[in-house]
Amino acid sequence: MPLNKMKKYVILVLLIFLMPFSTYAGVFTEINDLMKKGEYDMALNTLTEAEPKIKSSEKYLLHYYKAKIYFYTDDNDKSIIHFKKSIELKPDWYLPYHDLGFVYQNKNNFNNAIIYYKKSIKRFETYPTVYLNLGNVYFATKKYESAIINYQESSKYEKNKDVLSDIYYRQGKAYSYLKDNNKAIACFEKSIKAKPNWHLPYHDLGLVYHNLNNHEEAISYYNKALLYSETFPASYINLGNIYLVKKDYAVARENYQKALESKQDKDALSETYLGLGDAYMAEKNYTESVKALKKAIKHKNDNWKAYMNLGLVYFNQDIYDDAIENFNKVIQLNSNYYLAYFYKANCYRGLRKYPEMEKNYKLSLQYQPDNKDVLYSLSTYYAFIDNKNNMLEYLKLLFSVDEQYKNIIMYDTIFENYQKDKDFLKLVKGQANGTK
Repeated sequence: MPLNKMKKYVILVLLIFLMPFSTYAGVFTEINDLMKKGEYDMALNTLTEAEPKIKSSEKYLLHYYKAKIYFYTDDNDKSIIHFKKSIELKPDWYLPYHDLGFVYQNKNNFNNAIIYYKKSIKRFETYPTVYLNLGNVYFATKKYESAIINYQESSKYEKNKDVLSDIYYRQGKAYSYLKDNNKAIACFEKSIKAKPNWHLPYHDLGLVYHNLNNHEEAISYYNKALLYSETFPASYINLGNIYLVKKDYAVARENYQKALESKQDKDALSETYLGLGDAYMAEKNYTESVKALKKAIKHKNDNWKAYMNLGLVYFNQDIYDDAIENFNKVIQLNSNYYLAYFYKANCYRGLRKYPEMEKNYKLSLQYQPDNKDVLYSLSTYYAFIDNKNNMLEYLKLLFSVDEQYKNIIMYDTIFENYQKDKDFLKLVKGQANGTK
């Protein structure tokens, strides 16, 4: 259940048990019932009609319920006014502080949310929901250590197993972001134990193992997630990604297709078509790859990875102009991605536009100075145009990264004109493996 809906449900149920005794409890019980049914206009009308009969000592409840009705009807400003009025009339009651914190949380005003959640805790130190929501605020602001502390406090007092499962799940997510995989695994396992038929902790447990490159465990947990939610697209996408790495392209495509059969947002659809396009590209089915990658872009026109792979599809077919167009789009969206410049340079090499080629190889080096492929490509280019000084400069850089290239250079025919050059031999032959 999404946080907002779950929280609203929890508040409604808690009202029956945690609301201070009122001599006019009947009307508040009626309001509570109407709110449960979603009949907020009728609830507000009923409350307004009863208002003159409510004692001044119980006006805090009147304002509290008005605040809740306005909250559920998305009028946050009025909700805040009435929660504050309720607090003013009964400052020792914890619930309006908590609910006011939740209103601010919904408005992404996290500082005020934290203030009111902490005020609620001062008045009721064992209220589990306030710790859960305070943890969620810290999680949203990427303060994962603080989130974990509050999730742990919440789990001490929470008795509902479904809610406990959610707390452990969120705690596991926080540990995942902190790269503390062992603790993340332990929390996800606790979440599963509390609620064995919930798909999310299985999926995220699979994600931990996926990030650890333990593909077999990841596959196992993704499949377990799908046992409890057959249409959960993220598990299918991640399974597809694993099988893509394993070069089992048919199974990868099968999982991407299943993801497409599930309900997804545009970002997820784009990611699915990206994976599908990659699988087709690996199988050299370039026609289907282009179709899938264009769909990935259609659903998310800033998906630079889709443009990159579309460029590679065209590059692999020597369609250099179309490839360059897509690599330029990658650079527009992600200007420091060195491979876009590298393959763009390779396109210009194929088109024999050498100044543009040289320029893009050097741009690629700006973002990854120790890239062996770029250094090697520049070395061969300068050998080709007989620019000895530049050739030796880039060979030195190449050998500083990987000395094994000396053996490759020794037998590369593009350097045959330098086989008797003293500077070349000093740099390469004298120190190459197996030479004297």
